[in-house]
Amino acid sequence: MSKVVMGSDRHLAADEVLGMMRRRCPSISLATTYNTLNLFVQKGLLDTQVLKA
Repeated sequence: MSKVVMGSDRHLAADEVLGMMRRRCPSISLATTYNTLNLFVQKGLLDTQVLKA
């Protein structure tokens, strides 16, 4: 997942990360995606952005 996220030239939404990851690992869940992204945030590798609808 780090390669997918860090290799992007733009900000990705969690559902976009999930879609890209499912091409590599079809069994990955939404929960695993969020948990991993949250871990990256906790470790200072990513920042979050909240977009208003």
